[in-house]
Amino acid sequence: MINRRYYALLAFVMLTTVSMVHGHVQQVTLRVDGLACPFCAFGLEKKIKKLPGYDSLHFLINEGKVIVGWRDDQPLDLKEIDKAVDKAGFTLRGVTGTFIGTISRGNKGELYLDLIEPVEQRLHLDMPKDKRRIKTKKTDQIQSTPQPLRERLEGLLTQGNLVEITGKVEGHSKNKVLLNLSINSLAIVSPPEEFGCKVISRVENLVCSRCVTRVVRTFMPLEDVLHIQADHLEDEIQIWTQSEKPNLMRLRDRIELLGFKVEQIRVQKEKEDQKK
Repeated sequence: MINRRYYALLAFVMLTTVSMVHGHVQQVTLRVDGLACPFCAFGLEKKIKKLPGYDSLHFLINEGKVIVGWRDDQPLDLKEIDKAVDKAGFTLRGVTGTFIGTISRGNKGELYLDLIEPVEQRLHLDMPKDKRRIKTKKTDQIQSTPQPLRERLEGLLTQGNLVEITGKVEGHSKNKVLLNLSINSLAIVSPPEEFGCKVISRVENLVCSRCVTRVVRTFMPLEDVLHIQADHLEDEIQIWTQSEKPNLMRLRDRIELLGFKVEQIRVQKEKEDQKK
């Protein structure tokens, strides 16, 4: 059992609204301490190739970087990446990649990004400071800055949107991983333009953002599910599927296994969708 620190983990994504697309390859850049020669690279290569999301590999030894082609149908598991680097005898200092999840609130009002996969990973969201120093020709001035990002995140708590976060992740722990994400910007993951049908379910007991996270984490990995939104203020779950005739009873059962009572579940009609 190895206890170690997790250091600067960078997560960068595009700033525009995006759609979930499975089966593509994203570029993940690892910053590694101790990477000094081709022999070092060979040892690390053997470990990284065993990771489930691995697709391709390129070393920039002089810069201490490893560029990994990572399949986006596999979760970017920071723990497993760190283990692979550690077993090869090196120290992971940073990761550049894409992190997708839902926003939730902690017991003390703090905000988190709950990753879809791996499900045990949560990123604590560090809000930007409400004041900044602006340099001018005459003197430094302290000006208050608005916090539209905080307000936007608060809105996402109820809507259950999937989001991609841009920012810097740092973490440390003796017994478990605690990752802190300083946000630069975020992008909402939009529903797909092409899909089989859209299922709407009215439920009871969907009372908080953590409930939303449980629903999203349960349904997004399913092969037939393209996208999902859960709104705990409206008590509604919306599911976009590949199939034109999804099994509503099976979807109902999955929802109720999570502890929510389904009042109604139906396929949204095309005309109804156009009105919205």
